[in-house]
Amino acid sequence: MSGGVITVSTWQEDDRVAVAITDTGGLGLSVSYGIVKNHQGKIRVTSLPGKGATFTVLLPIKSREACA
Repeated sequence: MSGGVITVSTWQEDDRVAVAITDTGGLGLSVSYGIVKNHQGKIRVTSLPGKGATFTVLLPIKSREACA
């Protein structure tokens, strides 16, 4: 990324931890998606033209094995 701003926020949603990454310069979505998918997570995206994008990553707090 060059010349942009990155903002990171975290919170809990039910049984998941959420991490929102907002940037004005561009993220590596395909790499990020692969990492999140391997951890049984999800990605939500919101974007406004000329304003950048926010990628919210939701990861389980407990592993599937621990929940069983």
